[in-house]
Amino acid sequence: MLATVTARAQLVNLLTNGGFEINSDTGAGTQTAPGWTFYNNAYVAATNDSSVPYTPVPLLAHSGAYSLNTYNPDVGCSPNCAGSLATQNITPVTPGTVYKFCGFILNWDGAPMFTPTGDVGFAEAQMQFLDSTNGLITNLTTAAYGMTAPLPLDQWQSFEVIGTAPANAASIQVYCLYVGGPGASGSAWWDDVSVFAMLGNTQFVAATSQRGVQVSYTTPPNSYLQVQSSLSLTPATWTAFGPQIQGLGLTNQISDVISNTSKFYKVIQTQ
Repeated sequence: MLATVTARAQLVNLLTNGGFEINSDTGAGTQTAPGWTFYNNAYVAATNDSSVPYTPVPLLAHSGAYSLNTYNPDVGCSPNCAGSLATQNITPVTPGTVYKFCGFILNWDGAPMFTPTGDVGFAEAQMQFLDSTNGLITNLTTAAYGMTAPLPLDQWQSFEVIGTAPANAASIQVYCLYVGGPGASGSAWWDDVSVFAMLGNTQFVAATSQRGVQVSYTTPPNSYLQVQSSLSLTPATWTAFGPQIQGLGLTNQISDVISNTSKFYKVIQTQ
């Protein structure tokens, strides 16, 4: 009898030490982690790092015990912005190949990107294609989290940047960075970051739809807001529906699947 074996190609992470688990952490932060170069206060931290308040803080790693902390560059944004960041170079790359830079980012309430005193910073992931002289060809970025895109508190969020390597591309440079405004003391945490060369046989999953309701609300700048829900207009307590979202003066939206004939929502300001 002949057996049929089906092999599935596996995407390989082209980054070294994307989970930051290999490092020389001494319990008070470190700037040594194989594969990465650190600038302006960026360091690898353990969830039980003595330099982090309220230890231990398992939330501060998406997986494992370590993550990257980019925080408070200590330089204002006038005339130039300064960034706390970690960077890594990948070589060689194949022109015409689609690459994806992805991972997870956290806006921790112990040092949020926005504070009630008005200090503002933002986080951004970047993927750059460089030529053989390390000259910049293309710079692809995520949204500016905390400035043009709200980021909830205390919930790891996924990010991704996708681009095709140009004809003269020789390497990829990736950045995980936090840019602080004047006086900003916030931070952005990063973990489980990867760069993949995408396979050509991308598969699509058919979409499904359900009846639902969408809550839209304006967000005053310099605030954090949260949607709450209840099955009654006069409940003993309201239930949090979704995370706290940073106010940017824009309109936020959140959706819920209809599962009850009566359900009520309200928006409260938490900070």
